[in-house]
Amino acid sequence: MLHILLLILKIIGIVLAVLLGAAVLALLCVLFVPIRYRIKAEGKPGGEPPVHAGIKVSWLLHIITVMFAYPEAACIRVKVFGFPVFDSSRKKETEGKEKKKKKRPPEEQGGESAESPKEENAGYEPLLIGAEPVPADEGHENAVKEEEEGTGGAEGIGEEAVREENTMEAEPDGENGSGKGLRGFLNKIKAFCLAVKQCFLQFIAALKNIEYTIGKICDKIKGIAEHIQYYTEVLKSETFRRAWTASKKQLLRVLGMLKPRVCRVKVLAGTGDPAGTGQLLAFYGILYPFIGNCVSVEADFENKVMEGDLFVKGRVRVFVFLLAAFQLFINKNIRRLIKMLRRSG
Repeated sequence: MLHILLLILKIIGIVLAVLLGAAVLALLCVLFVPIRYRIKAEGKPGGEPPVHAGIKVSWLLHIITVMFAYPEAACIRVKVFGFPVFDSSRKKETEGKEKKKKKRPPEEQGGESAESPKEENAGYEPLLIGAEPVPADEGHENAVKEEEEGTGGAEGIGEEAVREENTMEAEPDGENGSGKGLRGFLNKIKAFCLAVKQCFLQFIAALKNIEYTIGKICDKIKGIAEHIQYYTEVLKSETFRRAWTASKKQLLRVLGMLKPRVCRVKVLAGTGDPAGTGQLLAFYGILYPFIGNCVSVEADFENKVMEGDLFVKGRVRVFVFLLAAFQLFINKNIRRLIKMLRRSG
């Protein structure tokens, strides 16, 4: 019994060791196996289409391959162990077929076009249920009579209101007429004083608001000036200089890794004017120390032409990115600089 239990534990340990080893191996492959890329392109401004481009990215002996082609359907293809996993061109085709199925032709949607209810009922007036049809002439006469009666009633009401106002104005104030006039005059003066007071209070409030706004703007300007002065001192500090040196070192390491191993650019250029073509070659001569043998320019002094071919090949390792990030993370000067920029501590 104990022998069987030990055998089972041994098998479990072997399985766990195999799984752990597979995980470690996969992690090492992800970190150290480079991702290779290849770019090919050729262009001619007057051509149809003007640019042909192809990009291919592969990893671990082409186990995973990603390809992009333009203008051949401008599609992206992903293959794993040589079998297609994703193809954007097929996806577009299936979407187009589904849209065509949803859209039916007009012959299938209803056959002959039926007349609209508006056209069928043209020339007929709607009738209420249970109402008798009224001739057009009689209806017109009734409407005219109703309008005349309405206008007559409105005129009568207006005349009565005018008469009442005239009678009220014509009535004498009597003994209290002078008292009411003096009281109305005093009320008008009181209302005028209240209006002046209200305007004065609003003017004072507006002045206070302007003063508050100006003070707020001045405080913001003062705060911005203090921030500028503080960050200027930070940029001049020794901490920033050391952090910049460490960051530049890691940045150059990453750029050196991203730099393509093979880069060939061939250009056939001509402006149609020998003088202009000569100036173009002179500009190429100025840039030659920086681009080296990667770019070759062939001049055409007779024709106006611009053609080119591009081939780029390189590789990228994930380990270099992780190493650079780790070096920046453990650097004390960088962490101190981050605290200074956050104005904490």
